[in-house]
Amino acid sequence: MASVGEWHLSTLGESANEERAAYTTLGVIGSAGVLAALVWSFRGRSTSPRHQLAFGLLIVATLLIASPGALGPLFNAWVTPWIRCYHRLGVYVGFLALATVVKLFDYVFQPSAGWWRRLAAWVSAAVLIAIGLYDQTPVPNYTPADVRAAAFHADRDFVGRVEAMLPNGAAVFQLPYVPYPECGPTCEMADYSHTRGYLHSTHLRWSYGATKGRPAAEWQRSVSALPAAEFVTAIADRGFDAVWVDRWGYPNRVAEVETGLSAFADGPPLVSPDGRYAVYSLARFRSTRGEGK
Repeated sequence: MASVGEWHLSTLGESANEERAAYTTLGVIGSAGVLAALVWSFRGRSTSPRHQLAFGLLIVATLLIASPGALGPLFNAWVTPWIRCYHRLGVYVGFLALATVVKLFDYVFQPSAGWWRRLAAWVSAAVLIAIGLYDQTPVPNYTPADVRAAAFHADRDFVGRVEAMLPNGAAVFQLPYVPYPECGPTCEMADYSHTRGYLHSTHLRWSYGATKGRPAAEWQRSVSALPAAEFVTAIADRGFDAVWVDRWGYPNRVAEVETGLSAFADGPPLVSPDGRYAVYSLARFRSTRGEGK
């Protein structure tokens, strides 16, 4: 964001929604459009164009629904929580704000005006576009493509080694348990990090992706909190052949659960070159459980 947008974000402080806020601000031009729409609409029906009155009323209605603590969240609290993401109505506010700026521009620079006013209109339009682009274009903060490509290939190679270690169709339980969808970061794990196994494997099954609130997800959540012996027994009885541990999902990248897993695994874990992932095979333990039954 440009300096004004960065200043606005700095007033929010650090929060889980700060990154989202960086891409949903109206910007200088949009904010001016909102103010113009409100002022224009409150001048009264007799002095405001009909479309402009509609723009202002729609902006007011949208803000009343989407603002924190306004009608939308109150509806969730009193009626049902199953309507969500009111902040996405900001797209409509932005459209109405920019539409107001355009109509205001047309109002100031009438098409029938003289050549000097038409020239001023072109210059003003260029200035507005330049300000809008500067204000609303984010500063790139993405990981360089070569770094992402190297990480992609490293994940692919490691998952290939996991596939070679396990039989076709083997089921892999992934730790830590991460709700799906939209959980947010878990320590240093980005949301949806557990999908890397799905992305690179062709004949393994993975635990991640059970929709939160449903029986499969609730079982995963509860079994993940069990002591190691009970955990391994429970997942082995459910047909899981291995445990995938993403160490970045634990404080200080130390998964204490691995101490217990080592006592039941076939041997030392298969660890990714960067030390992030550790995969424990439970084939012998599962076969022992089968013989005991």
